[in-house]
Parts: sequence; structure tokens; C-alpha cells
Amino acid sequence: MRLNAAGVVVQRTWDELPVHCPHVQLDQFVIMPNHVHGIIVLGDDGGAGGNDDEHVVRDDRDLAAIRDYIAINPARWLLDENHPGNGPVDW
Repeated sequence: MRLNAAGVVVQRTWDELPVHCPHVQLDQFVIMPNHVHGIIVLGDDGGAGGNDDEHVVRDDRDLAAIRDYIAINPARWLLDENHPGNGPVDW
């Protein structure tokens, strides 16, 4: 996928997270046309917030499944309900 200007900002921000938050390690990540998926590993100084979009990874199997989901997500974009070719979007 080719990134537009906003996508470049998102990618740069993702890449710089560990610079600003040393307790953070980055894992799988993908930029979609209307959202992003990423795994952030929090060190001892970090903590999970209360966002509904967050998921605490419980074990290696869970981590592998999430990584797979992120990796195949771009291939599923054409089927996404928010894809411009799939009808009106109510934002």
C-alpha cells in the first residue's frame, strides 16, 4: 500500500514511539486506509488503559493470532464495509 501524507505521519509517529516512550517495544503493525493495527509491548513502567479497542495478549498463541490478523488485514480491505467501493459510509 502506498502511503499518502497522513499515512507517512502515522508511520513516522509509530516508528518514533520508543524514542518518546522508552518502556515501549513495537511489534506487528499495518496502516489501513481508514485505521491502523499495531501491537505495542509495554514494559514495567507501562500500563494498559481502558480503551475498548485494546486487547491484553495472554499467551504466545494469542500473540500469533493477533499478528496473523494484522498481517492479513490489508488483503481484506476490499471486503471492508468502510471501503469506498462498498456503498455509502456513515461517519
